[in-house]
Amino acid sequence: MIITTNLLNFLRGLIEISAIIVCLKMFGIYNINAIAKTRFLLALIIYAGISILDFFLIDTNGDFIGFLMTILYLVKLFLPLFLILGGLNLNICYFTAIMEFCVSFLSESTTCIIFNVLETASQNIYYAVKLCVQVLIFVLLIFIIKKAETKRIIIILKMIPKRVFVLLLLSVVCLAFLVSLVNLGTENYLLKENLLIVLIVSLALIIAYIIALLFVNVIARQHFTTTSQMMEKQVELQINHYKELEKMDAEMRRFRHDYTNHLRSVLSLIQLKEYSDAEEYIEKIQNKAYTSDAVLFYTGNKLADAILADKSAALDENCQIEYSGIMPASIENVDLCIILSNALDNAIEACREMRSPCRISVTAGEQQGYFVMSLRNPTARKDSFYDIPTTTKSNKEQHGMGLYNIESTVKKYDGQMKIKCENGVFELMFTMKL
Repeated sequence: MIITTNLLNFLRGLIEISAIIVCLKMFGIYNINAIAKTRFLLALIIYAGISILDFFLIDTNGDFIGFLMTILYLVKLFLPLFLILGGLNLNICYFTAIMEFCVSFLSESTTCIIFNVLETASQNIYYAVKLCVQVLIFVLLIFIIKKAETKRIIIILKMIPKRVFVLLLLSVVCLAFLVSLVNLGTENYLLKENLLIVLIVSLALIIAYIIALLFVNVIARQHFTTTSQMMEKQVELQINHYKELEKMDAEMRRFRHDYTNHLRSVLSLIQLKEYSDAEEYIEKIQNKAYTSDAVLFYTGNKLADAILADKSAALDENCQIEYSGIMPASIENVDLCIILSNALDNAIEACREMRSPCRISVTAGEQQGYFVMSLRNPTARKDSFYDIPTTTKSNKEQHGMGLYNIESTVKKYDGQMKIKCENGVFELMFTMKL
């Protein structure tokens, strides 16, 4: 039975070392093709020698012998890797520890289930189970390395913070020790219970920290997604704005090209005293369209110009935006886009509910180190309120967030937002520290 146990341990160790090397290859830490045959053969001989030494010590009792076998176990695991790979580093040690504790956890768990189901199972079945788990992990790694995109896995791993790998290792260690303690047969139940409590508390703390990291990651992801969308919107607005500018510039070039010829023609008619023909010619020039449909704003901020032009183009013929004042360039583009776009969207939506001609009035300026902005528009609501109102839309999840987003952005600049709705007129006012 001892020979069988040692043989199983020998095979299990070889498969584990092979699995670790394959794992290092998969994660781009080591290239299998760089392994020299002489180093591999030397490592195999040394591993076999240490296994033979284990054979003579396995049936020996004593604390020192137990300590010596533990040292030999570590030497048998790390020395062959050192010889095969030509050295050890932190990454290799990390993956080796992960592999060892994962195998231990899976083996202990499987053995525990077998002993509970089959009461007559032999105690030596643990070594056979551990070998089976080792083989399964090795086959799975081989399958993954053939099917998966190794380069993509490496890129993803480099993006993960180091503390996540530390937490993963600690979790596997706690799970392995926890299952080992459950399977441990001892008369000192108090010590076993205390150790179990320590491991469970440690594992709970690690899981709580991982959940907190996931929560923070979700919030950060949502923030960056929103920021990315706003930046895309800015680029789109600016591109449309520049297209309108280019259109107007083309119209002006056409006018300049014909301007001299028109003047010469009028001058010739006057010289010929054909005054009526000259007047008729001038009237025809006046009726000729050299204008663009674009509505341009000059706020002092190119992004604000683009937003105002874009929103003005979305208005009906009986509605218009009137702007006065200067928009500072010190406000971040993302924040300016959130404030101005949401404020104008709300105003435009209110104007569309009105059947009479509407005018959205926007004034902006700087006062004593603060940016002050006011937006007024008519509204169909007859009630009065002085705070952010609840949306009247049926799909409340998709509406009513604009003013909250504006308020959040204003507070970012140590500012204040005020709302007033009286006599069918809605007014939004806010100040932001520059």
